[in-house]
Amino acid sequence: MTLSTRAEIRREALRRAGGFVEDLTGTQDAMSVISDGMRYRFGGDDTGGVGMAIYEPTGAAADQLRIATTWDDSDGDATVDSLSAAMSAGDTVEYYLRSDPTPHEFNEAINRVLSETERVVESWLPTIEGVREYTFLNAPWVEARRDVLRVLKRESPNILSNSGFELWGRGSDAQLQSWVLTGTNATVTRLDGTHQRFAARLTRSGDNAELTQTIPIPVVQLIGEQISIFGRVRSGTASVAKLRVNDGQTTSASTAHAGGSDWEELSFTHTVSSTVGGPLQVLCQVITSDTNADFENVVAVEGSSVPEWLRKYGDQHARTKPIHATVQMSGLLPVVATDRTYGRGSQIVVQSKQPYFELTADSGTGGVTDLPFECAVTGTIVKLAEVHSVGKPNAARWERLGAYWLPKYNAWKRKLAEPSPDPAGPQAAVGGV
Repeated sequence: MTLSTRAEIRREALRRAGGFVEDLTGTQDAMSVISDGMRYRFGGDDTGGVGMAIYEPTGAAADQLRIATTWDDSDGDATVDSLSAAMSAGDTVEYYLRSDPTPHEFNEAINRVLSETERVVESWLPTIEGVREYTFLNAPWVEARRDVLRVLKRESPNILSNSGFELWGRGSDAQLQSWVLTGTNATVTRLDGTHQRFAARLTRSGDNAELTQTIPIPVVQLIGEQISIFGRVRSGTASVAKLRVNDGQTTSASTAHAGGSDWEELSFTHTVSSTVGGPLQVLCQVITSDTNADFENVVAVEGSSVPEWLRKYGDQHARTKPIHATVQMSGLLPVVATDRTYGRGSQIVVQSKQPYFELTADSGTGGVTDLPFECAVTGTIVKLAEVHSVGKPNAARWERLGAYWLPKYNAWKRKLAEPSPDPAGPQAAVGGV
């Protein structure tokens, strides 16, 4: 799975809509923009005000949109309204037709695509002895029973939820689900994974940074049991990144990552205290130094070791089958009632519809999405065409653009809304207890 930034989506949509994007070269100043890539684009000089707006999202003249008032076609030199600072060689500049949507309108269209496009996601909880009702705190996008597509039972012994760091909340302030972030100024962001689809980057700034998950199995059911932890960890700094378990009475931890920016497989086994303490918790930690570490496929199982298939593939490749269950809403939380109780060692899985969360920046925190790039780009053009194909200076052109890209966008929406693979059919890989 490839993550895309808002800037990447906007620029590709701009190109397909007739705009232009380039990295500047040569000397620039605050009154003009010299563009090698735009030379001879208009077929002649223009002293009466060319139909072009120039936008620099970053750099010395960041977030400034200026209208070109004259154009030297052979030099690619546009005279613009004065900028607060000169642009520089290497700055990325976006060129918009003056009567076309602005960069802000492109960004708004991207967010409309994200909020109106749904994909199928899986939330899960470990089975608990004697329990039929499971409250899913880690699915805040489920607002009604109709948002739940089906309930499954997966034969995976992993007692952690969202081990692959795939589930994030909805909205512009989306948060990692099932894991609680602590530490002053600590942050967690999503990355493309190396071995699985995603990884989580945990950054320390001031205090120790921790991602903590509380296991919902009552600790009294686990007294004296061995709990084995596994996860892939990567950090450029030695002795700062590790995995830890806390049962309220005793704690255990893995060895720390050795540094060097390579992925390491960290694992250890913890024996739950015979004295009942607090709930069982699993932690990803970055300690002692202000730096970051990446975590991928962090799992926990009862027993002295983690199965090889779970270490290699994660939960998604375990045997899965539909089960009989009812879904009710308890306030804003979905509650799944199974038709029978299950012993420990498997998972109750809810497949639900989740909109993609909106973006608030061009990149980095709040600026990255896992919506497939082609879906995002085609959808952005379609959403812009919905507004600009009627009563606008370039209405006919935008009507054509919308008609051309709409079938491609709709095909992507249908694909994302389909659960895959079919849990009743063959699995790509198998495992379980």
